[in-house]
Amino acid sequence: MESADDVRIVSELATQSGVLLLAVEPGAASGEGVERKRELQLTARTNFVQLMAFFHGLAQLPVLIVPVDVTVKQDGKGLSVAATLQVYDALRPASATPAASAGVSADADEAAADDEGLVFFDPFAKPQISASGEPGDVSELRLIGLLRDRTRGLALLDTPDGTTTVAAGQQLGVERVTQLDALGITLANGGATRTLTLMQTEAS
Repeated sequence: MESADDVRIVSELATQSGVLLLAVEPGAASGEGVERKRELQLTARTNFVQLMAFFHGLAQLPVLIVPVDVTVKQDGKGLSVAATLQVYDALRPASATPAASAGVSADADEAAADDEGLVFFDPFAKPQISASGEPGDVSELRLIGLLRDRTRGLALLDTPDGTTTVAAGQQLGVERVTQLDALGITLANGGATRTLTLMQTEAS
């Protein structure tokens, strides 16, 4: 697969998801063997639901494409997005491999359950309200979206520097994301941990 193919499949996915691409720029390749990768820099306009559909669709592509740097800003009535995607030519998403595809019809209920694991909260639609009806406490990091499937998960965080996405194992300042599930994410800094959920921040 060449850079032109990367641009084509990402552009097709963006169209299917309702994301308006403003620019897609292929970057240089690096790495060797299965670690060989190419980067795509893209800018787009969209809304939150369409953006989540685009990220979810990456797992269905015939080549592994990982978002590693995503910036989302509110721009008028829509969202302005800048992202870096890493394309691993020698790898495939687990959902696209023959082993993962075998027995799909027998696992229809399980697949439906996976879809139920797709949970996100649109931070640009309205202010977050806690279960008690009072505004939640403001913290430096706020979990505002979760995107999960069988093989991986992404969390959308509101930080002092803007909105960003993180995955399990990723470093976030002095903290590392040690767990990401349907309930939230766990951050660790040395021996201290804390859990961020969609509605509140809990320290432990």
